[in-house]
Amino acid sequence: MSSSPIPIFTPNAPPPAGPYSQAVRFGSSIQVSGQLGFDPIDFSLGPDVFTQTTQALQNISAILHAAGAALGDVVMIRVYLSELSDFPKLNEALAPWFPQGGVARTTVQVTLPPNVFVEIDAMAVSSSITEPS
Repeated sequence: MSSSPIPIFTPNAPPPAGPYSQAVRFGSSIQVSGQLGFDPIDFSLGPDVFTQTTQALQNISAILHAAGAALGDVVMIRVYLSELSDFPKLNEALAPWFPQGGVARTTVQVTLPPNVFVEIDAMAVSSSITEPS
């Protein structure tokens, strides 16, 4: 197992907006950087928190796949929400992805860029990750 962090990049999720990677893998752990609800193909942004949450989770899933893991390996998500009144819609959007509360979560209200309602980062742990050859 590598003792050095391995940056993860995939064209199947929006590129980082600065000098950081989409995720970093270290041993069996993967930390995914905060993902907004931008479509990776045309960079469009959904009109509401439900749509943006769904896209952010699709982005996280693509990044985890590039790292050799899956959403089922996620143990923790941190959700940054622009309006706490969107909390019920956030829960509705998250439920199909993490059934029966199978993930730890923190949700906080923050100021996000205009028309951005949610940002999500994730921590995954997978014993099935193999080192690149």
